[in-house]
Amino acid sequence: QNVPSCTGSAACCAMLAALAALLAPAWAQDAQCLLQRTAQQHLAARSNVSRSDPGEGWALLELAKYSSEGSWDWWSEGDVYAHVVLHPSNFQYKSEVQYNQNQGNLNLYIYVPLATATISINLYDHHDWFSHDLIGRATFDPQTDCDSKDICAFRMKFRSADTIVEEVAWVETRWIKGSQLRPEVEAANKRGIWVHYEEESREKSKYKLTSVQADAVDKEMLFAKTGSVFPPSLHGLHWMDQRGTSLKDGPYPEEPTYRQTCSLAADEVFVHFGEAAWNPTTKCVTGVRQFGGGPLSGHWTWLDQGGQTSDQWAAGEGWNMKYDFCFRDEAMTYIDVLIRVSLSRAVADTLGLESMFAPHVEVTVPVWLNNVGMKKTAFGWDRVTTIGPSWLRNLIRHAFKSTVIQAVFGMGTGLGAGDFLSDGLECHYPLLQIVDGNGNRTKYFQDYLNYINKGTSCDSSTFDCPKNRAPGTVVLGRLQKF
Repeated sequence: QNVPSCTGSAACCAMLAALAALLAPAWAQDAQCLLQRTAQQHLAARSNVSRSDPGEGWALLELAKYSSEGSWDWWSEGDVYAHVVLHPSNFQYKSEVQYNQNQGNLNLYIYVPLATATISINLYDHHDWFSHDLIGRATFDPQTDCDSKDICAFRMKFRSADTIVEEVAWVETRWIKGSQLRPEVEAANKRGIWVHYEEESREKSKYKLTSVQADAVDKEMLFAKTGSVFPPSLHGLHWMDQRGTSLKDGPYPEEPTYRQTCSLAADEVFVHFGEAAWNPTTKCVTGVRQFGGGPLSGHWTWLDQGGQTSDQWAAGEGWNMKYDFCFRDEAMTYIDVLIRVSLSRAVADTLGLESMFAPHVEVTVPVWLNNVGMKKTAFGWDRVTTIGPSWLRNLIRHAFKSTVIQAVFGMGTGLGAGDFLSDGLECHYPLLQIVDGNGNRTKYFQDYLNYINKGTSCDSSTFDCPKNRAPGTVVLGRLQKF
């Protein structure tokens, strides 16, 4: 059902999923009993495993308040931004442009390996049509310029591009590590500021699946918290109950008529916004990645197919998709999940051609073609997926029988069968808050835990059988050191 996690067309993904559902064998009862015993042993073993600190070996570079002496603009102050290069990796990052501000705040946070030797920073005056003017340069050697304290704060001075003597700008800078790393990352998220884990070109950053204990996610994961700038409806951790397992014991008392529709499901588990940014002007959450994330947390979790692996994660890892969760209305009752794909990666993977575009050039999938949405409900969110424009869906509804639609698209055969046509060829599943903004487990946490703790033996994932070889754990992509 989760179309973005497919690496082909939406219709193709739907048909493949339907075929897999028809061909998947049922497991025998004795195999299931053996699997349950194995799952119990697996859980007991994992409870004795000590977990390493995910922040070990990482630091946070913060560029905050700045002041520039002048501007090359005739009628306004400078449009200032910073460009950062790490050495020897040559990873590069850029801040947002601070328009018409000779003084302001860059609000640039970057995850940096502690072993980084030197950091070069250039300040520029941005121009829309001409080359950008270099304001000044500075360098920083964290190994020699900072002591052993967890927070090293100083004013970085920038020299003119024409002479190394003239000081033309300064930036309040902090180098953060150790016990202060996570609190500072959480403080940035509370303000709605994104911590950069993705290199500017989006091609160099590499991610690796990391295992997290399912019953410890409220302690280990970063998430938007109470008191942050994020809307309360997005606080905490949100379980993507794509198979509607929380409905199997009966409907939700808050909305007894709600039903899960469609028999398509990915082996995704939950999503959160603890490493994202919030734009109050556009009412969009940005910086969310399905296949990657920072070294402390990550955004999107998957079932572990054994040995910290996921075929579905691996299939989409290289597509570099971004997600913007944008509220459609002032009341914040509906979210369009806008999907941005690297155009060079899409061309290379689908046509087998060399990169024809710069890596950062992106295309946003039109909402009318593939609408991934979230509708606010009394129980949480209703995740809605529609494929194609409304006129095409209406044509399909009236031109084909429901059995044909179900056979071709694999849709309408899930829990609440028979509702797919009446719902306008839409797929629905509940998106449930399992941990709230205060870190408390909600009433749906146990449903989520029951789902994760149930191991399976099917060879491939289907709607009726998720491929879960490591019950009690989930995996997610985290940035690897470079």
